[in-house]
Amino acid sequence: DMNSTFMFGEDNFGTQEDFSAYYHHIGGCLASHEINQIIRLVYVYLDERYPDVQYRHHFPSVATAIKAVTSKHLSDTEIANIVATFAFYECLEICMSYYIIKIVITTCLIVGISEIAKRSSLIGALLASIPLVSVLAMFWLYVDTKDVAKVSALATSVFWLVLPSLALFIALPLLLKQGLNFYLSMVLAMAITAGSYALMLILLQHFNIKL
Repeated sequence: DMNSTFMFGEDNFGTQEDFSAYYHHIGGCLASHEINQIIRLVYVYLDERYPDVQYRHHFPSVATAIKAVTSKHLSDTEIANIVATFAFYECLEICMSYYIIKIVITTCLIVGISEIAKRSSLIGALLASIPLVSVLAMFWLYVDTKDVAKVSALATSVFWLVLPSLALFIALPLLLKQGLNFYLSMVLAMAITAGSYALMLILLQHFNIKL
């Protein structure tokens, strides 16, 4: 609430709290005991200064607090991960609402495309061919982490893995034209696609392309 810090009063910084799970989920590299110690020290650092009137107009940011409580050199990305973890536990209820919003938006788009496809296969196919899920994934990733390197890595991974996914759109219509039941055709097409993914991963590993 002041200089990129968060409101105190409904905190989730109890001694039993393990901050490492979320921290590692968003890509943090420090050991569990290290991140737990840093988060608690940051909380104490900010909590002690919060009621002090001399900090009213220049309250330290979480990033500043991190640098103040640890002598270990941390990269900007690592500091951003710690700030995101602190924010998650400080604003846990807000974060849960945020996840719900993400789920609702993504679900509505998928359902909307399926409904449009009932009325026009051309428009439905056009909308479905746009990589909305990938775009949303990259958008949410950037909003959550502000890390363009992670977004770039995700985009590159999506590019390589889109190729084997095309097997589904080749196999399914061919199987249906052979008179096979829809459900059986879908299962077989998905199995072929899974095999294509496995083959692509083997090829990428062979050529030392890391996802």
